[in-house]
Amino acid sequence: MSAKKIHCRHAAGTRPHAKAKATPEPVVRVIRLPNGRQCRLRTYVAAWKTLRKMPARESVRGFGHFAQPASEILTALRDGMHDRINRHIPKYGEGRKWDHDWQRAAMQCANFVNTPRLIVRWVPQDLKARLAHRITLPGEE
Repeated sequence: MSAKKIHCRHAAGTRPHAKAKATPEPVVRVIRLPNGRQCRLRTYVAAWKTLRKMPARESVRGFGHFAQPASEILTALRDGMHDRINRHIPKYGEGRKWDHDWQRAAMQCANFVNTPRLIVRWVPQDLKARLAHRITLPGEE
């Protein structure tokens, strides 16, 4: 009886059907540009620094579909960064105060209250307690 050498890919003492734990791949953070291309975060930061050093009116290609002045690109980058930060705030975009009707009513109320010598007869329900000293009821004129 001859002994055969068995070749096994598994380490001694492990079961052949046991799943090998894969090492998680590192997360690659990318930023999508307006022209649809993606760039890594380090490239984005390097571009930001380069744009800050450039003259404001210098034309730059590769950010959007057409060449744009460096100042416009920096403005777009800042707006995108602020939007990204604000979207991570809990309850962002939820609730009654995000409704367009509420926003419009608040703007009209601000115009009424901030206009000197204007009789204020109406304010939104949310602001009645705060602005009670400015509201004129019918017959009090």
